Amino acid sequence: PQMLLLLDRAVRRAALLRDAENFVALNAQLLEMALLKEGMDEARARKLSLTRVFSEEPGSYGPGVSEMTANTSYWKDSMDVARVFINRTGFAFGQGMWGARAQGIYRRNLGMVDVALHSISSNVYRALDNDDVFGYLGGLALAVKKERGRFPEVKVVRSTGKRAWVEGISTTLGQEMATRYFNPKWIRGMMKEGYAGAREMSKFVEYLWGWQVTAPFAVSQVKWMEAFRVYVKDRYHLGLRGFFDRYNPWAYQAMVGWMLEAIRKGYWKAPEKVKLALAREYAVSVVQKGVACCEHTCNNPFLHQFVANLLSIPGALSPQVTARFKKAVERATGRSLERGVKERIGLMKRLARSLKAKIIKGMELKEENEKKEPAPPSSGVSWFLLLLSFIMALMVVVGMRSQIRHTYDPVSYTHLTLPTN
Repeated sequence: PQMLLLLDRAVRRAALLRDAENFVALNAQLLEMALLKEGMDEARARKLSLTRVFSEEPGSYGPGVSEMTANTSYWKDSMDVARVFINRTGFAFGQGMWGARAQGIYRRNLGMVDVALHSISSNVYRALDNDDVFGYLGGLALAVKKERGRFPEVKVVRSTGKRAWVEGISTTLGQEMATRYFNPKWIRGMMKEGYAGAREMSKFVEYLWGWQVTAPFAVSQVKWMEAFRVYVKDRYHLGLRGFFDRYNPWAYQAMVGWMLEAIRKGYWKAPEKVKLALAREYAVSVVQKGVACCEHTCNNPFLHQFVANLLSIPGALSPQVTARFKKAVERATGRSLERGVKERIGLMKRLARSLKAKIIKGMELKEENEKKEPAPPSSGVSWFLLLLSFIMALMVVVGMRSQIRHTYDPVSYTHLTLPTN
């Protein structure tokens, strides 16, 4: 807590300097003028114009970005993700405010951002092995895009202890992918870990998707294509398909699902052959192993409809296998594909209306007394995330019960060899 107060004090002291070009003071003046035009009194406008420290409401956790990017079937536009980030992190700290809702001044600050910066000084935790970096740095970039109309420069300060340098996020991701996730030595190391290693491979693709949504300029088509070559086509001939089948077939299914979602949502312009290959891999995995009940698979009727449409192309996959794929999905979800899509569209509309209403309500700044007992977390999206968690839990239970009732005999699916074309 004291670090937040020190940052706030540093900003206010810096604004007083007059012996150099002072961008802190200049931006504060612009903000103050805007607040005065809105009818705010001079003292309060001055105070808020120097507010630069924002975070989540005390008692809450996380910006909500990873929950949104994972639940791909609940939003159409990435600006929905940006709205959640702003609504979750728009609370001011400093000068008598401690977690005061400050959506208005926060958005004005975001609209003036040129550069978003993050520092990495370790090889243990990087930008693609967890959801925090894209959740905060990517979420910030996306929020600036919403408020300013364009992305800021997204930079990473790298440090080895002996030297430090600044690089663009695209370079950071590219280097990490080349040296770790596309490195056969790393992959072999993960294969030694069995189930957990397979999960790490799948998580990398999930976090790549998180960057794709929040900082699309940083994830090129080449990155997706290389992920396909290395993990689906087994570029290094490591026996990855057999490894996944033995230790964690659902990690492989989830990985393929993320690639299909990148295509379905228009981020990855994959060649037709790649689309069909991914659809076949996904469908056969579902038939042989059952549906991996992740947020973007079992709980995503749009993905299953997309796969079914791809498989309807003559020669893509045998009609019998396609029918078994649909039946497996419907058995796991408890509804037909058509009904699932229709219900999800209706739910999305209701959620969008409710979220919009709560965000508009939260736009008004409410300056809270620092000594006041903090209220329970009540950010506009908390109810939304709770609803998603309930739905996901329900889907998992349904899927588990379904798989208990229906066993899969691997021998009976030996004819499911994928076409070579």
